[in-house]
Amino acid sequence: MICLLAAQLHQLDQRSMMHGISTIELMGNAAKGIYEVMRDKHLMKRVMIICGAGNNGGDGLALAALYHESFEQVRVLYVAKQAPISEAARYYYKLCENQNLLIHGGADVVRHLQQDYDVIIDGLFGIGLSRDVDEPYASVIEAVNRSPQTILAIDLPSGINSDDGKVKGSAVKADLTVTFVASKPGHWLYPGYLYSKEVLVKEIGIPRSWIEAVCPALHVIDEADLKKLLPIRHSHSHKGSYGKLLGIGGSQEMTGAILMAGEAAIRSGCGMCTLAVPEHMQPSVPLYLPEFMSIGLPQEGMTISKAAAQYLQPRLAAYDVIFCGCGGGRSDSYTDLVRIVLDSKMACVIDGDGIYALQYLREELLMRDQIVVTPHVKEMTYLIDQSIDEIIEDPLHAADCFCERYPNAVLVLKSERPLIAYKQERYLCAWGNHALAKGGSGDVLCGLIASFIGQGLDPFHAAILGCGIHAYTAHLIIQDCNARSVLPHEISAYLKYSFTSLETG
Repeated sequence: MICLLAAQLHQLDQRSMMHGISTIELMGNAAKGIYEVMRDKHLMKRVMIICGAGNNGGDGLALAALYHESFEQVRVLYVAKQAPISEAARYYYKLCENQNLLIHGGADVVRHLQQDYDVIIDGLFGIGLSRDVDEPYASVIEAVNRSPQTILAIDLPSGINSDDGKVKGSAVKADLTVTFVASKPGHWLYPGYLYSKEVLVKEIGIPRSWIEAVCPALHVIDEADLKKLLPIRHSHSHKGSYGKLLGIGGSQEMTGAILMAGEAAIRSGCGMCTLAVPEHMQPSVPLYLPEFMSIGLPQEGMTISKAAAQYLQPRLAAYDVIFCGCGGGRSDSYTDLVRIVLDSKMACVIDGDGIYALQYLREELLMRDQIVVTPHVKEMTYLIDQSIDEIIEDPLHAADCFCERYPNAVLVLKSERPLIAYKQERYLCAWGNHALAKGGSGDVLCGLIASFIGQGLDPFHAAILGCGIHAYTAHLIIQDCNARSVLPHEISAYLKYSFTSLETG
């Protein structure tokens, strides 16, 4: 699913008018889209439509003017003090006025009349909002949010910035959002997605070829993407057909991380997986999964020694993909291991402690391609010159900074909604839930991405599929059990249900 910026949508509107598609027609088509959703959702009841003076309000006015006879009851609460701004909105305002559908007022009217209605439609502000919401609109939004009725937002919940999802002072908390042409980044980015809930996209008559010619600001991963990217399995194949993976990690304090990453790699379809771990860990590797092969790395005491990099380097060429950082520890010896991985020029995924090492290997990272880096927000500060707060405030800008600095690397910025970035492309995974908010979930993701590279996907599309499958599986697993109790390694065990759902659904 693509997301377009407000400026891109305005350009499409202007192009439509230049080709004889009037704003009145576009508003009428938007009203038709809202009507169809309400009909399908069985919301053809007593409806209050709250409208402002802009084109978002114009869509609400058009809905009332064109379809009022289809509802049990419709009234338009017109909040703005001035007349509608655009000619098209004034046209539908006049129709509503002639049909006695208009009520003028503010929050007091919402509170007084809300019990007379089953559905409240929010048409106060749309994608053009750039200032903080002021009075009387802030009080109206507060009254709407306190009402028990179903709330449907037109295009975007009023008060949400279309491009970045930020709340402009206050915002409507919608149960359902009907948007037009394409979804907006503000529907999916934090905190906007907390206000949008279900988002449905409707066409309004702008040619699809025009929309597809626009470079999207963001893609939201959906099931169709996963089905399209999932590597094909051929009956005439063997273990070498699906990738030989090498995982480098593990330490006395974090023995499980590399094991969980390797399990995810095997259960998602890679052909062979070898784990290079400290010598003291090697006996435990086949006990976790007998399918693993293993390499014992030289150690001093209970940590990997400086000799480990020299020992492992000549063995790297035997593998197709390397993943490292999962529980490897933070030491000069592990940094040396990450360095030889970067120098090998082989496809690789760098996670966890490997990213900690990258802060000392920025020049080496700059020279690399065929690489996926999977930081969480704090780890992202090791790679770009931004604080944690700055990254949380604007993850898209943080991704832009990463891609500008490391133009050939793929970024997976982990959060409740992972962001995948490569050159000019931005993908967001919107399935995440708090079942994944546990140590070890990132290791599982690392193994998934490495596995899909081994099965033939390029690193960027492997990252998209890995993030999508990871979150999709978490989405499925909480249908069967409480999210609190889900363990990261159980995500790997549940992958078989995700693949079955995608391949047969």
